[in-house]
Amino acid sequence: NASVQDLYSPLRMSVQPNPARESVRISLSLTEPQAVEMEILTISGQLVMSESAINLSAGEHTRDYDIAHLSAGVYLVKLYSDKSVEAKRLVIN
Repeated sequence: NASVQDLYSPLRMSVQPNPARESVRISLSLTEPQAVEMEILTISGQLVMSESAINLSAGEHTRDYDIAHLSAGVYLVKLYSDKSVEAKRLVIN
């Protein structure tokens, strides 16, 4: 269920496949141009992957990440922009 806040979020994200094994595709939708930074953290909060802020135009964007080096478990994928933060759970098996 989408909340009212979700409907107006300037940043939306999906993570596919989930569960994943070797690579993951992060798709994001921006309502306006923004600098976006990505982090993957363990469920306990330890940073295991990151990508510095990149300037993206409004619209749909897709990026693929190699996650084969990460251990099986539950992770949190976080995207930060100057306007919002979006987080999704990622299972690696």
